[in-house]
Amino acid sequence: MRNLTQYTLTAPVDGLSLVRASNDGLVRLTLEQLHSLPLQHLLSGIDNEVEGKVRCVAAQVTELSGYTEWFYENGGAVTLGWDWRWYSEIGIMRCEARGVPRSNIQLREDGYDVSPKRNDQLLMGFISQLCWIKRTLNTVCGNQGLGDVLPFDCYPQSD
Repeated sequence: MRNLTQYTLTAPVDGLSLVRASNDGLVRLTLEQLHSLPLQHLLSGIDNEVEGKVRCVAAQVTELSGYTEWFYENGGAVTLGWDWRWYSEIGIMRCEARGVPRSNIQLREDGYDVSPKRNDQLLMGFISQLCWIKRTLNTVCGNQGLGDVLPFDCYPQSD
């Protein structure tokens, strides 16, 4: 049986937490520690199967889906990615994260790793509190030559 070396997030160095992955590739931290990390946008894109088949009504986009990836790096890296959907509902454009996140984050509670299901639930809750929508959609629309489409920093997600 392989011996697993586990590291947890260390105390901040110059105000930023030093990240160190365990030998299984996961970064173990609490939800509170995750909230303290200044995640940065890495990339966003449109799903391949949707590109060129964007749903439109009366020459306006009514549905678009894609992916986004965010990271924090200091000594090692924390990555967090998820799928999203931007759609029209009763004439209002809404954006939501969907599915399960992709990440090297293993959240801990009371000194123990949480279950995979709980990890996904906590990460999705964390994502719902991030101001990710503007950066993601403006990146995707900019890549399509449409420029910025959202003027505000944060938009509430759909329920």
